Amino acid sequence: MSRTSRDLRIAVVGAGFAGQGHAFGFRNAQMLPALKGVNVRLDTLVEPNAPLAQTVAAKYGFERTAAGIEEIIDRPEIEAVSLALPNNAYIDVVPRLLGAGKHVFCEKPIDHDVEKIKEVLAVVKETGKKYQGGFNRRFDHNFRAIHEAV
Repeated sequence: MSRTSRDLRIAVVGAGFAGQGHAFGFRNAQMLPALKGVNVRLDTLVEPNAPLAQTVAAKYGFERTAAGIEEIIDRPEIEAVSLALPNNAYIDVVPRLLGAGKHVFCEKPIDHDVEKIKEVLAVVKETGKKYQGGFNRRFDHNFRAIHEAV
């Protein structure tokens, strides 16, 4: 039984090392069994540095660039947003994106303040949107050794 093909439009916020890693992964998403039959579209690269945005957008095949998230908030065709921002920027951006009906992948922990995190998780629950926090250090062998030692 084959799955019907559909488009999944994604925006990536941030054109640095992590943002480019996300773009690379999404560009090659057809290799993931969970996305079989899904046409992942790199819709918008959000990056305030216009020359960097143009270079990265061309490299990965984004359809457009934007200087800020305001330019993607009211676009319902963008279903998911991948964030690669400085640590202190997530806590303000994630609730806005969730409230706009977007699923969100956040490159780093959203915040270090547990109460702020709980507020964002309440927005996740309220909106019913998916939120994934990425933290690559959980797979670091040094962190594993510390965990096992404790």
